[in-house]
Amino acid sequence: MNKGFYHADKRLHLSPSYSLAPGLVKVCGVVVLKESRLSPVNGLPCAGYSIRIEESYRNSVDKDEWRTVFTDVQCSNFALKDAHGTVDILAAGIDLFSGQVPEPEDYRYIAGKGHRQQGEVLLSEGLEVLVIGTAIQRNGKTVIARGEQTDTVFGVERLRNVNNYRIAVPAWRALGLCGVLVALFSLALQVIDPAHWAQWQLPSRDTFQQMSALGPFYEWVAFLYQRQGSSLPLMAAFGWTGMVLLLMGAARLLLYRDIQKVVQPILIAWWGVGSIGGALVTWALVVLEFDPFKIFLIWLSVIIVALGFSITQQRAFRAMVASILKSESP
Repeated sequence: MNKGFYHADKRLHLSPSYSLAPGLVKVCGVVVLKESRLSPVNGLPCAGYSIRIEESYRNSVDKDEWRTVFTDVQCSNFALKDAHGTVDILAAGIDLFSGQVPEPEDYRYIAGKGHRQQGEVLLSEGLEVLVIGTAIQRNGKTVIARGEQTDTVFGVERLRNVNNYRIAVPAWRALGLCGVLVALFSLALQVIDPAHWAQWQLPSRDTFQQMSALGPFYEWVAFLYQRQGSSLPLMAAFGWTGMVLLLMGAARLLLYRDIQKVVQPILIAWWGVGSIGGALVTWALVVLEFDPFKIFLIWLSVIIVALGFSITQQRAFRAMVASILKSESP
């Protein structure tokens, strides 16, 4: 990923094609072919392409794997059309799709001779893109080209990827903040004085046997201690999945359809973040031999922050999933 492109996208305002001030600009629109070329794999007309060729080989454990033997990125001049008009893009030196050759799953592979496969990603007619470059005068006409300075941003990226990035990055930061909150809560549990722990009638490794007579909850906690907390990761993954399924079923039975449309995505996000995060955290703490009851409390904190994330970051959560699956977010 070309971070310079996305940093520029963050600080620049979108400019209409008819009013481009000299200097670095950001323009959004659809591609119009000017100097069309044929793509090397499928022979389709395009302004530019990124191609990858791979061949299979036997690795050290005698299994078939693919390795890249050739990549190439080419781009011709094209035009960008927005709601206000059209501006020419002089493509020399442009970073096509943020200067990266996309991963194999982005390609349409075609089997070739000698156990080879090849695929391409195209800058084709009508594709919605975002272009960042330097507006200059050329033959009395404003065009976008690469700036004179070597570190000047000049790139084109698919608009759907830019939109996903704009939403997903704050979401990843919010998810990181959730992790920090859980970590701080975990640290607070570790520094609580054992005397206060006993005063609050909370079980520990030293008191769980005596406290098991206080009721069913304490009996269950005693069971956790006897198993060294080994059942907590399973509970965090599968038990939480069952709980969310029950909540989703109750929502379908008890709530109006319009309310269901709001609640169901929140429950799905809560399940995803809570089950994955909870299972990973509890498993790691069990391996580190943390106090089982404290692991249980930490898991509850994961569930709580996951609920907050699921409610406040719904659109961002969809963008995160889209960025992982490399698809367009709804």
